[in-house]
Amino acid sequence: MVKHLRSTAAHILQAGVIALAIVLMTTTATGWLYLLRAGVSGWPGPRVPDALPLDELPGHDSVPVVIYVTVFGAAGVLLGLVARAARLDRLAAGLALAAGTWAWLLAVDSFCLLVVRQLPVAAALPAAARLQPVYLAAALAGAGGALLGKGPRPGNMTPRMLGWLVAIGGLVDLLSALVPHSMLTFGPLARFAPHVASPAAHILVVPVGVLLLITARGLIRRNQRAWRLAAGLLSLSVLLQLVRGSRLRRRDCDRPGGRGPGRPA
Repeated sequence: MVKHLRSTAAHILQAGVIALAIVLMTTTATGWLYLLRAGVSGWPGPRVPDALPLDELPGHDSVPVVIYVTVFGAAGVLLGLVARAARLDRLAAGLALAAGTWAWLLAVDSFCLLVVRQLPVAAALPAAARLQPVYLAAALAGAGGALLGKGPRPGNMTPRMLGWLVAIGGLVDLLSALVPHSMLTFGPLARFAPHVASPAAHILVVPVGVLLLITARGLIRRNQRAWRLAAGLLSLSVLLQLVRGSRLRRRDCDRPGGRGPGRPA
């Protein structure tokens, strides 16, 4: 009984440490984006829209992709180190960090849209779920956990389970190539040259899916290189799925934050 109570307390403490780390790291990463935004505002290339949703009205909500990936990639590395210190294995660390980052940013962005776009409370959460930075940040955090978490213990089911999950991800990529992209994605990662970026991503998602299927076999066999390759391929897969979207844009929002019909001047 005492051993069971100690184990339960240890798991609760472990979960609390991970949750606190997610809140601190993602909040710090967002702060760095605000600090860097002015200096990189003129950079050419693709941008992540709604990375800073509180600045959506003045049109300062986007940041270059390279800056966003660098900042949240660093946050993912730090979160992975925290997960390793908390003795989470790679599968648990990847899933916990990805899900936790997604849930926290979804809540934060819902509040931001509630303020900026003046949406009803019931509409703020679905609107936040359409923001691509939520998923990109979650993928980077999950990759950090998958790369830096503790190795699997001998005889456990983690490698086999992760191998099947990666194989399912590869099949999803292959099947998604047969379906119109606007039905599967949450929005474009890059607004520049959408007629180039989206078709290219649609083509690349097929070889990525094939590589995920090949990597899944290595995971089941506990190949260390397969762990790292799978983490990178899964992140690339999420990125390609986001780029493939081209029809869900800001004009799809229910109510803008500025003046509109029926609103006082």
